[in-house]
Amino acid sequence: MKRIGLIVNPVAGMGGSVGLKGTDGKMYRTAIELGAEAVTPARTRVFLSHLKHEDELFLLTAPGKMGENVARDAGINFATVSSLPGKTTSADDTRRIGLEMSEKVDLLVFVGGDGTARDIYDAVGLKTPVIGVPSGVKMFGSVFAVNAIAAAEIVDAFIEGNTSISEKEVLDINEEAYREGRLESKLYGYLKVPEVMGLVQSGKEATISSESSQENQAEIARYIIEGMVGDTLYLLGAGTTTTAIAEGLEVKKTLLGVDAVYNNRLVAENLNEKKILELLKDLQQKHGLAYLFISHDLRVIRSLASYIFVMQNGKVVEHGTAEAIFENPKEEYTKALMAAAFELEASGGAAMKT
Repeated sequence: MKRIGLIVNPVAGMGGSVGLKGTDGKMYRTAIELGAEAVTPARTRVFLSHLKHEDELFLLTAPGKMGENVARDAGINFATVSSLPGKTTSADDTRRIGLEMSEKVDLLVFVGGDGTARDIYDAVGLKTPVIGVPSGVKMFGSVFAVNAIAAAEIVDAFIEGNTSISEKEVLDINEEAYREGRLESKLYGYLKVPEVMGLVQSGKEATISSESSQENQAEIARYIIEGMVGDTLYLLGAGTTTTAIAEGLEVKKTLLGVDAVYNNRLVAENLNEKKILELLKDLQQKHGLAYLFISHDLRVIRSLASYIFVMQNGKVVEHGTAEAIFENPKEEYTKALMAAAFELEASGGAAMKT
């Protein structure tokens, strides 16, 4: 039986929905003031609910909201390592618990972003294999699975003995430069990572664009622009390719933000989740639009949808008005989804596989 460690950074990723470029240091308080909510519990639930070899592993978790709480709700066999000195958590807690776990587990799973990866490296080094469940605002290192489900598949493959172990880069991102729209990174260290083809993300380092890469970006931009249709909202995410699209449209582009273009005109820039939802509502009211959203984010659905279809394994299990579904769900699967999304206690405490 394999012993799997789990450490969750409870504040990682909170800045994303409110337009911050991270929640390190004092930015956590700023995120809270802007209405940010925790994202790592939901990512951790997805990870745990997709493990296929639960009977062949024993889970060691960090205490409280750093892992224990979600593991208990998932109904998985686990024990808790160490303790927390107070109600809040810190990078020191991650490093301290990571060091303790590295002596006891075969594989350490952490849920967070690049900052969490650096804390894990400080504690573990090359002693124990590690895989990250991506949940931060910034994930430029190559120690992360591509998503939470992929992380579960990597753990399953590790238990089966079907992974190779490689040393992957942990990157140190210049926080101030990043918030100013510049990507500056340097190598921080290496972690041992179990690899399964297509399930581990590649590293993303700041590079100097060559003339050929700029020509390729310009060609992609021309192709995208030629295919754009009128009365359609386009959201341009971060990156040099989307910057090339903006330049082709002759509109301003924030390098690391999300900007909105409508009828070849910039209508909003540097958007966070709340502002994107407000923009969608505004366009819907102005133009009488209907939206079809396919999403696991029940908070977004609650904000936008008037009628909801709940699906499990490709089949509709319940449908009705948004008010009826959220206020009085009928099916157990729907109730469990609501409980997981809104931090309530699901009936029986078992995680539902989707």
